[in-house]
Amino acid sequence: MKILVSISSFFRKFPSIIVLLGIFVLYIVFYNQNPSTDAWAYAYAATSGTDLFSPHHLLYSAFGYVVLKVFAFTHIEPIILLQFSNTIFAILCLFVVRAMLKKIHKTEYFITSAVLFLGASFGFLRFATDNECYIIPLFFNLSALYFMQSFLMETKAYKTILMGMFLSLGCLFHQIVILTWICFAVALLFVEKKRYFLYFFLVSLSIPLVYWLVNYSISQDASLLSLYSFVLHDYLTGYAEPPQIKTILLLAPISIVRSFVQIHGYMFDIIKEYPVCSALVVGVSLLFFVYGVTRFRAIKKRDFVLFHERRFVRLVWCLMILNLLFALLSNANAEFMILVPFVVILLLSYYFNNIQFVFCFAVALLCWNTFFALVPYHKTDFNKDRIILEFVHNNSNEVYILKSKPQIENMYNYYYGKNTPRLISYDRLNKEDLQDLENTCVYTDVLEDKPVSRASILNEEHKENSLGYRFEIKDSIQKGFIPQSLHFVEIKPCLK
Repeated sequence: MKILVSISSFFRKFPSIIVLLGIFVLYIVFYNQNPSTDAWAYAYAATSGTDLFSPHHLLYSAFGYVVLKVFAFTHIEPIILLQFSNTIFAILCLFVVRAMLKKIHKTEYFITSAVLFLGASFGFLRFATDNECYIIPLFFNLSALYFMQSFLMETKAYKTILMGMFLSLGCLFHQIVILTWICFAVALLFVEKKRYFLYFFLVSLSIPLVYWLVNYSISQDASLLSLYSFVLHDYLTGYAEPPQIKTILLLAPISIVRSFVQIHGYMFDIIKEYPVCSALVVGVSLLFFVYGVTRFRAIKKRDFVLFHERRFVRLVWCLMILNLLFALLSNANAEFMILVPFVVILLLSYYFNNIQFVFCFAVALLCWNTFFALVPYHKTDFNKDRIILEFVHNNSNEVYILKSKPQIENMYNYYYGKNTPRLISYDRLNKEDLQDLENTCVYTDVLEDKPVSRASILNEEHKENSLGYRFEIKDSIQKGFIPQSLHFVEIKPCLK
């Protein structure tokens, strides 16, 4: 009985712990059953043990391979197990931020509100419930930030070593963490005793060392040129697309908003199918949002009592600016904005007291993103990928022109191995492909209406027409409860 009383007292004293556990349960219950294209590729690498080391996120697939080996006894579907491992690291991220906030605000109310706000933000929860490579480096990023905050309060050598260690691991899990490393290196150069920077720098040498070892094990080439080519592989090969002004201007506002709130074309289908529930959720979310806005007038500016707080805030601003700039230069890639909600919360906590609007916004985000993101991602096959996959597998001798080619190919590799049927990407379709298939029949999903998304905004419609060909429908495939997932078409030259 005393134990129960103690536990009850602890949770009353620290409600943020209850919120953390609640978010963990929410993520686990509504794990993502619509994994991203990359998620399937990482899952295939981890299950097959092939292509484990990708330069851009060097250790992620290798870590997944270890996770699957260690927890093979559970017999959980591999991709779900990898998603769960991301969920655990996501909760650890929130624990780290909670520890940072406790150094600024003693009120548990604000800490609880901040944790709920972060856990409910779409830019965070989408990766916390998927097999993507951004959550683990985020954890190392935040851990290093925690020790930098602590170091500026009390300069100890071991803290710089831990900073270097966490940022090195972060960089090895995803190269974007190098932005944080740059900010930390500059900040430590301004510290009076240069030995602190030296400790940090020496530990960070593990980054090029590990890259060199991995590259040498793959290529048997120990030269610096080979290492350079390996580290910057995605940029040198054009896999990472160069910035395009039109794309940046079009998608930047959307990506920034989606760091917090889910906005997607499929939401119209949800509203149409569940009008009453949708109206209720939208109404409650708007009510809390509007009430939160009215609480702006109650905000009280917080004074920076100590010099170390000013230095840390400058560091956080640098992190915000660098990450946003890099995301924009990467064609407004929302994945590279995953740190943004965290730095926003840290800046708010340093600048203001009595921030009641954070709780209101947090509840609004929780209602909106649970209904429009977590639940549908768990229950709905948005793009009919599994239906198409099953048909492709059962008709593997046919030719397919697919908008969803990378997704279907990665899923096929994961489930059936790398004996993929002939799949042609609609986005990379060229005249030679069409000439080769002229007057023959293929299956395609390009005539199927898709929800409005980033891909649909950027992709060129009716590309085959611009290349001088048309798709003449011969038959439509009906599978399950979704009609016309694929069309059987004959490729014909356009009439002149």
